[in-house]
Amino acid sequence: MVDPSVSGTADLKIVFSPVENSKFKLTATDSNGLFREGIYAFEYNGKTLSVDTRTLSGEPLDDLGLSERIAVSLETLFGSGNVLVSGDRANGFSIELIGTFAGLDVPLGNVQSADGFKMIAPSDPSLDHAQSDWSSVVSQATQGLASASYNVVVDRPYSATKNADSFRLTFANTPRYIDIKFVDNQTSQPRQIYDALAKMFDLGAGTTKQYSSGSVLSSTSSANLSVKAIQSPVIDKFSV
Repeated sequence: MVDPSVSGTADLKIVFSPVENSKFKLTATDSNGLFREGIYAFEYNGKTLSVDTRTLSGEPLDDLGLSERIAVSLETLFGSGNVLVSGDRANGFSIELIGTFAGLDVPLGNVQSADGFKMIAPSDPSLDHAQSDWSSVVSQATQGLASASYNVVVDRPYSATKNADSFRLTFANTPRYIDIKFVDNQTSQPRQIYDALAKMFDLGAGTTKQYSSGSVLSSTSSANLSVKAIQSPVIDKFSV
Protein backbone atom coordinates (compact mmCIF):
# COMPACT_ATOMS: atom_id res chain seq x y z
CA MET A 1 0.00 0.00 0.00
CA VAL A 2 1.01 3.61 -0.48
CA ASP A 3 2.39 5.39 2.59
CA PRO A 4 -0.22 8.04 3.58
CA SER A 5 2.56 10.61 3.90
CA VAL A 6 3.52 10.22 0.25
CA SER A 7 1.83 12.58 -2.19
CA GLY A 8 2.21 13.48 -5.84
CA THR A 9 1.16 12.27 -9.26
CA ALA A 10 2.23 9.45 -11.52
CA ASP A 11 2.48 9.55 -15.29
CA LEU A 12 2.48 6.51 -17.55
CA LYS A 13 3.16 6.60 -21.27
CA ILE A 14 3.17 3.42 -23.34
CA VAL A 15 3.94 3.74 -27.02
CA PHE A 16 2.59 0.71 -28.87
CA SER A 17 4.28 0.80 -32.26
CA PRO A 18 3.79 -1.67 -35.11
CA VAL A 19 6.98 -3.41 -36.15
CA GLU A 20 6.37 -2.86 -39.84
CA ASN A 21 3.67 -1.63 -42.19
CA SER A 22 2.46 -3.46 -45.27
CA LYS A 23 4.53 -2.37 -48.26
CA PHE A 24 4.07 -3.21 -51.93
CA LYS A 25 6.34 -2.61 -54.90
CA LEU A 26 4.81 -1.61 -58.22
CA THR A 27 6.97 -2.46 -61.23
CA ALA A 28 6.14 -3.31 -64.84
CA THR A 29 8.29 -3.17 -67.98
CA ASP A 30 7.58 -3.29 -71.67
CA SER A 31 9.35 -5.39 -74.30
CA ASN A 32 12.23 -2.91 -74.32
CA GLY A 33 12.78 -3.13 -70.57
CA LEU A 34 11.30 0.31 -69.95
CA PHE A 35 8.55 1.20 -67.50
CA ARG A 36 5.19 0.34 -69.01
CA GLU A 37 3.15 3.51 -69.47
CA GLY A 38 -0.63 3.47 -69.54
CA ILE A 39 -3.54 2.77 -67.22
CA TYR A 40 -2.91 0.72 -64.07
CA ALA A 41 -5.81 -0.94 -62.26
CA PHE A 42 -5.96 -1.27 -58.46
CA GLU A 43 -8.49 -3.25 -56.45
CA TYR A 44 -9.10 -3.80 -52.75
CA ASN A 45 -12.07 -4.83 -50.63
CA GLY A 46 -14.50 -4.75 -53.55
CA LYS A 47 -13.44 -1.32 -54.84
CA THR A 48 -11.61 -0.72 -58.12
CA LEU A 49 -9.84 2.33 -59.53
CA SER A 50 -7.48 3.16 -62.38
CA VAL A 51 -4.41 5.40 -62.58
CA ASP A 52 -3.04 6.76 -65.86
CA THR A 53 0.72 7.32 -65.86
CA ARG A 54 0.34 9.96 -68.60
CA THR A 55 -0.94 13.50 -68.89
CA LEU A 56 -4.01 14.36 -70.94
CA SER A 57 -1.73 15.03 -73.91
CA GLY A 58 -0.25 11.54 -73.64
CA GLU A 59 3.13 12.52 -72.24
CA PRO A 60 4.42 10.50 -69.26
CA LEU A 61 4.13 12.20 -65.88
CA ASP A 62 7.42 12.79 -64.10
CA ASP A 63 8.20 10.32 -61.30
CA LEU A 64 7.19 12.67 -58.49
CA GLY A 65 3.94 13.57 -60.21
CA LEU A 66 3.14 9.88 -60.78
CA SER A 67 3.90 9.03 -57.13
CA GLU A 68 1.50 11.73 -55.99
CA ARG A 69 -1.20 10.61 -58.41
CA ILE A 70 -0.93 6.99 -57.23
CA ALA A 71 -1.08 8.04 -53.57
CA VAL A 72 -4.12 10.28 -54.02
CA SER A 73 -5.92 7.62 -56.06
CA LEU A 74 -5.22 4.82 -53.58
CA GLU A 75 -6.73 6.88 -50.77
CA THR A 76 -10.03 5.99 -52.46
CA LEU A 77 -9.35 2.38 -51.46
CA PHE A 78 -7.66 2.86 -48.08
CA GLY A 79 -8.82 6.23 -46.82
CA SER A 80 -7.31 9.71 -46.61
CA GLY A 81 -3.82 9.86 -45.14
CA ASN A 82 -3.32 6.09 -45.19
CA VAL A 83 -1.07 5.75 -48.25
CA LEU A 84 2.56 6.74 -48.77
CA VAL A 85 4.12 6.32 -52.24
CA SER A 86 7.77 6.83 -53.11
CA GLY A 87 10.25 5.67 -55.76
CA ASP A 88 10.63 6.06 -59.50
CA ARG A 89 10.17 4.21 -62.76
CA ALA A 90 13.71 2.85 -62.81
CA ASN A 91 13.50 1.15 -59.43
CA GLY A 92 9.77 0.73 -59.01
CA PHE A 93 7.29 2.54 -56.79
CA SER A 94 6.93 1.60 -53.12
CA ILE A 95 3.38 1.73 -51.74
CA GLU A 96 3.22 1.76 -47.93
CA LEU A 97 0.02 1.62 -45.90
CA ILE A 98 0.15 3.98 -42.92
CA GLY A 99 -2.33 5.80 -40.66
CA THR A 100 -5.20 3.54 -39.65
CA PHE A 101 -3.63 0.72 -41.70
CA ALA A 102 -0.27 0.94 -39.87
CA GLY A 103 0.83 -2.53 -38.78
CA LEU A 104 -2.12 -4.28 -40.40
CA ASP A 105 -1.49 -7.39 -42.48
CA VAL A 106 -2.85 -6.58 -45.94
CA PRO A 107 -2.18 -9.46 -48.36
CA LEU A 108 -1.33 -9.04 -52.00
CA GLY A 109 -3.93 -10.37 -54.43
CA ASN A 110 -2.83 -12.45 -57.40
CA VAL A 111 -4.24 -14.34 -60.32
CA GLN A 112 -4.96 -17.35 -58.13
CA SER A 113 -6.65 -15.42 -55.33
CA ALA A 114 -9.49 -12.93 -55.34
CA ASP A 115 -8.53 -11.58 -51.93
CA GLY A 116 -6.06 -8.86 -51.02
CA PHE A 117 -4.73 -5.76 -52.75
CA LYS A 118 -4.47 -6.20 -56.52
CA MET A 119 -2.31 -4.14 -58.85
CA ILE A 120 -2.56 -4.82 -62.58
CA ALA A 121 -0.35 -3.10 -65.15
CA PRO A 122 -1.33 -2.20 -68.71
CA SER A 123 -1.04 -5.19 -71.02
CA ASP A 124 2.00 -5.63 -73.22
CA PRO A 125 1.21 -8.13 -76.00
CA SER A 126 4.90 -8.78 -76.68
CA LEU A 127 5.34 -10.22 -73.18
CA ASP A 128 4.08 -13.70 -72.46
CA HIS A 129 4.65 -14.13 -68.75
CA ALA A 130 1.67 -15.09 -66.61
CA GLN A 131 2.83 -13.04 -63.63
CA SER A 132 4.34 -10.06 -65.45
CA ASP A 133 1.35 -7.84 -64.79
CA TRP A 134 1.31 -8.46 -61.05
CA SER A 135 3.28 -6.67 -58.37
CA SER A 136 5.04 -8.18 -55.40
CA VAL A 137 5.01 -7.66 -51.66
CA VAL A 138 8.15 -5.90 -50.44
CA SER A 139 7.41 -6.56 -46.76
CA GLN A 140 4.31 -7.62 -44.92
CA ALA A 141 3.03 -6.15 -41.69
CA THR A 142 3.75 -8.03 -38.50
CA GLN A 143 2.11 -7.91 -35.10
CA GLY A 144 2.85 -4.78 -33.08
CA LEU A 145 5.11 -5.26 -30.07
CA ALA A 146 5.98 -2.96 -27.20
CA SER A 147 9.67 -2.22 -27.61
CA ALA A 148 10.52 -2.03 -23.90
CA SER A 149 9.17 -2.44 -20.38
CA TYR A 150 7.49 0.34 -18.46
CA ASN A 151 7.23 0.96 -14.73
CA VAL A 152 3.80 2.06 -13.58
CA VAL A 153 3.68 3.86 -10.24
CA VAL A 154 0.11 3.75 -8.95
CA ASP A 155 -0.60 6.39 -6.29
CA ARG A 156 -4.07 6.00 -4.82
CA PRO A 157 -5.36 8.68 -2.39
CA TYR A 158 -5.19 7.40 1.19
CA SER A 159 -8.87 8.19 1.79
CA ALA A 160 -10.11 6.33 -1.28
CA THR A 161 -12.29 3.26 -0.95
CA LYS A 162 -10.40 -0.01 -1.28
CA ASN A 163 -11.15 -2.13 -4.37
CA ALA A 164 -13.42 0.59 -5.73
CA ASP A 165 -11.01 2.81 -7.66
CA SER A 166 -9.41 2.52 -11.07
CA PHE A 167 -6.67 4.09 -13.15
CA ARG A 168 -6.45 4.65 -16.89
CA LEU A 169 -3.78 3.77 -19.46
CA THR A 170 -3.76 5.84 -22.65
CA PHE A 171 -1.76 5.17 -25.81
CA ALA A 172 0.14 7.83 -27.73
CA ASN A 173 -1.16 8.86 -31.18
CA THR A 174 -4.37 6.89 -30.76
CA PRO A 175 -7.75 7.38 -29.05
CA ARG A 176 -7.37 3.99 -27.34
CA TYR A 177 -7.47 3.75 -23.57
CA ILE A 178 -8.27 1.19 -20.91
CA ASP A 179 -9.52 1.57 -17.34
CA ILE A 180 -7.98 -0.85 -14.84
CA LYS A 181 -9.37 -1.72 -11.43
CA PHE A 182 -7.13 -0.83 -8.48
CA VAL A 183 -7.00 -3.54 -5.81
CA ASP A 184 -5.65 -3.17 -2.28
CA ASN A 185 -3.53 -6.32 -2.57
CA GLN A 186 -0.48 -5.47 -4.69
CA THR A 187 0.16 -9.11 -5.59
CA SER A 188 -3.24 -9.20 -7.32
CA GLN A 189 -2.72 -6.00 -9.33
CA PRO A 190 -0.70 -7.55 -12.19
CA ARG A 191 -3.69 -9.78 -13.03
CA GLN A 192 -5.95 -6.72 -13.36
CA ILE A 193 -3.45 -4.93 -15.64
CA TYR A 194 -2.75 -8.04 -17.73
CA ASP A 195 -6.42 -8.90 -18.27
CA ALA A 196 -7.20 -5.35 -19.44
CA LEU A 197 -4.28 -5.23 -21.91
CA ALA A 198 -4.91 -8.78 -23.11
CA LYS A 199 -8.54 -7.96 -23.88
CA MET A 200 -7.57 -4.88 -25.89
CA PHE A 201 -4.83 -6.57 -27.92
CA ASP A 202 -6.22 -10.12 -28.03
CA LEU A 203 -3.24 -11.66 -26.25
CA GLY A 204 -5.01 -14.62 -24.64
CA ALA A 205 -4.88 -15.87 -21.09
CA GLY A 206 -1.92 -15.30 -18.78
CA THR A 207 -0.45 -17.37 -15.95
CA THR A 208 -0.13 -15.82 -12.50
CA LYS A 209 2.76 -16.58 -10.11
CA GLN A 210 3.52 -15.28 -6.63
CA TYR A 211 7.02 -15.14 -5.13
CA SER A 212 8.02 -15.42 -1.48
CA SER A 213 11.38 -13.67 -1.87
CA GLY A 214 13.10 -11.12 -4.08
CA SER A 215 11.90 -7.79 -5.47
CA VAL A 216 9.20 -9.33 -7.70
CA LEU A 217 6.06 -9.94 -5.63
CA SER A 218 3.92 -11.51 -8.35
CA SER A 219 3.55 -11.72 -12.12
CA THR A 220 0.96 -12.51 -14.76
CA SER A 221 2.51 -13.48 -18.09
CA SER A 222 2.05 -15.01 -21.53
CA ALA A 223 4.27 -15.29 -24.60
CA ASN A 224 3.59 -11.67 -25.63
CA LEU A 225 3.09 -9.79 -22.35
CA SER A 226 4.37 -9.91 -18.79
CA VAL A 227 3.13 -7.76 -15.91
CA LYS A 228 5.04 -7.86 -12.61
CA ALA A 229 4.50 -6.26 -9.21
CA ILE A 230 7.91 -4.94 -8.14
CA GLN A 231 8.50 -3.87 -4.55
CA SER A 232 10.33 -0.63 -3.85
CA PRO A 233 11.39 0.87 -0.49
CA VAL A 234 8.44 3.30 -0.42
CA ILE A 235 5.85 2.42 -3.02
CA ASP A 236 4.79 -0.49 -5.17
CA LYS A 237 5.57 -0.49 -8.88
CA PHE A 238 4.06 -2.52 -11.68
CA SER A 239 6.30 -3.40 -14.66
CA VAL A 240 4.52 -3.94 -17.98
